[in-house]
Amino acid sequence: MQVFGAGQRLEDKHGAKSRRSRLKLHLTVDADTGVIVAQILNEQHTDEPSQVGPLLDQVDEEIDKVIANGAYDGAPTFQTIAQHGDNIKVLIPPRKTAVSVAK
Repeated sequence: MQVFGAGQRLEDKHGAKSRRSRLKLHLTVDADTGVIVAQILNEQHTDEPSQVGPLLDQVDEEIDKVIANGAYDGAPTFQTIAQHGDNIKVLIPPRKTAVSVAK
């Protein structure tokens, strides 16, 4: 999602650069119904893991599973999810920059 100021039309027409502000929309969706059950809109520099707690706090139902993209991968996300329930299944692929460590 991008938010443009009043000068966007002039930039499109004349190529002049303007300052743009981008927002991120984080959604939590009930996988069975497709209904949005939580949402947060914030500035582009807010990291995804910091939004997990506020999103899960908005969910009134019992949480069975959390599925997210790789941007949410990391210990802070898993710790936050664990605080919301012991039996929550987590399906988050590793970040595309992740490196596996051989034992």
